[in-house]
Amino acid sequence: MAARMPARVRHLRALCWLMIGVLAAGCASADAPTAPDDREDPPPPAATAPDRPRAAEVLVIAEFAFDPEDLLVGADREQRVRNDDGVAHTLTAWDGSFDLRVEPGEQVVLRAPPERGTYPYACSLHPQMRGEIEVG
Repeated sequence: MAARMPARVRHLRALCWLMIGVLAAGCASADAPTAPDDREDPPPPAATAPDRPRAAEVLVIAEFAFDPEDLLVGADREQRVRNDDGVAHTLTAWDGSFDLRVEPGEQVVLRAPPERGTYPYACSLHPQMRGEIEVG
């Protein structure tokens, strides 16, 4: 009949096996390639210049947004505006220099103000739609 080990020895032996298992697991994972989450964070992107107004053949209204939002137009020039949405929109200058309604599927012409400057505008029917026309 074999003698039974004291509880203290059994606990110490179990602790040794646990330590060996932890060390073995640590050694095995040291050679494994790092997961994407373990890599250092990439450096932040370089600061970019703020968006500048751009010229466009047609200012398009689609999905309740103006494209381009900030438009460059020559003084007293005509600018085509097309509404691709299923509802009417307006281009209403905050200073009142222009106010144009564009029905669904319609293309109209906006005459830019004769004075150089920046003209913020919005859709009076959907005020969250905003942009600027830069007259140069």
